[in-house]
Amino acid sequence: MSLLDFFARKEEYKNKNSAKVVVIIKSKDPNVELIKTGVFEFWDRVKISIPKSIIYIEDFSKPSPHAGKVADAYIEDYKKYPKIHLNAKSHDNKKRVFSSIMHEIDHFKNMEWRNIQRRVNPRINKAIKNLRRIDYSRYYFRDFLYATLSEGSARFAQNTLIRNIHFNDSEFLTIYGLAKNEAELFLNIWNRYIQFYRTNNLKEAGNEIKEITNLCKRSYTIGFHIYYTLACKGKYPVLKKDIFKIINLYEETIISMGYKPVISINSGKGILDYNALVSSWYGLEK
Repeated sequence: MSLLDFFARKEEYKNKNSAKVVVIIKSKDPNVELIKTGVFEFWDRVKISIPKSIIYIEDFSKPSPHAGKVADAYIEDYKKYPKIHLNAKSHDNKKRVFSSIMHEIDHFKNMEWRNIQRRVNPRINKAIKNLRRIDYSRYYFRDFLYATLSEGSARFAQNTLIRNIHFNDSEFLTIYGLAKNEAELFLNIWNRYIQFYRTNNLKEAGNEIKEITNLCKRSYTIGFHIYYTLACKGKYPVLKKDIFKIINLYEETIISMGYKPVISINSGKGILDYNALVSSWYGLEK
């Protein structure tokens, strides 16, 4: 615990199952008391088998590099117990508090899988600094697939908790349409980038790079669609599986439902196809 944490206001709470949560308040926002009450209610209402958790209530100011905006919450990569940070400003009702905690708890449960997948991050960071380094392209787009499954799992968990999911044709089409739009937007940006680069229009190509490097911000909507689609058919993927196998399962499922996949691995059937994206990156050298 840091020196700042030592001087922050701390409150502890145990539920009837002796699961302890420590709330560390580092904000003077008006939402603080509501958030604290929401945290304690969450621990009473939801069966948490984790012996100890720490919740930080604080003020976020810098955009998250992963989401491309100021985040509502995030969890530290910590193996012993969850250390969750909540942005005070963005949690003005208990439903949002419940939703954010459930999202991050899901990440904690899959932390080992997350860490294994993210071992390639140093190569990814190098990739987005120089898009012409073709040897990093597979890592960059693989990270997008990882983020899609990780954030999709967490978003599905949080929506299940607050009963914000309805399994019907109308809901499916809405969720599918949002994910399809995200994929098409990125593909258009990527294709423009390639066109500008090949015509040596480096100024225009540079305008597209920010959106390209923020590809993972699209993983939330696309990932939720993947989990929702699989759940519609009673298929709940386990994140311990290889990410390519999960994406292939999704592809088979949505094609059987009569729709075009939003993402695919190497079949070329998805709006975003992993192999096609990697190949087009390699093509920049030609």
